[in-house]
Amino acid sequence: MQTNETDFETHVDDIVKAVGDKLERNVIVSELKRYVDEYGIDLATAKESIVRKHYGNPGALQLGTEKLLAQIRTGENSVNFKAKLVSVYRKEITTKEGTQKVIFEGEIGDATSRLRYTYWNEGFDLQPGDVIEVTNAYTKSWNDVITVNMGDRCVVKPIQDEELANLDIGVVKRTMNQPGEELELVNLKPGMSNVSVKLRILDVETRKITVKGEPKT
Repeated sequence: MQTNETDFETHVDDIVKAVGDKLERNVIVSELKRYVDEYGIDLATAKESIVRKHYGNPGALQLGTEKLLAQIRTGENSVNFKAKLVSVYRKEITTKEGTQKVIFEGEIGDATSRLRYTYWNEGFDLQPGDVIEVTNAYTKSWNDVITVNMGDRCVVKPIQDEELANLDIGVVKRTMNQPGEELELVNLKPGMSNVSVKLRILDVETRKITVKGEPKT
């Protein structure tokens, strides 16, 4: 399908914000048309590619189009996708202000990948196996593991999607209030969350490290 400048108008504005005054609008439209119409690249990937090509900040892109989980990268500010809930765990944390807060975390999946997520508010009444549509999430990473964060600006709603509903991705049939799965140390793997272990401390030593340029013990 051929596109025109009107089709791209809001997305051109989005790219302008991410690259500053480095590009004229007509250049952006021309590049978008080439990526989308000639190369068949989805709009979200095309926008990100143009911004990176011209040394802009992809994280500044605000208008996300729907992505597959495998297309999601760290540092994105507005991520939209559909996925199936693999697991849901309720967790109590202490905020920087010292107050207690309930959040929910677990894994989501689609046909392309599985990712960790954190829902930062109470009232998450969805269950493993539910299919959800997520709008305006953001992503961060820790030890090269991407986490999808669903904060105040994010909208999460259950939807009907037969393909995702029938997708076999190993749903964890566990209620939200149950404690994490008890595992032995030998069975722990990178990226696991909400697990419990029983162990005995054999040795303790003091180490000096540098965190953000400051020495700590």
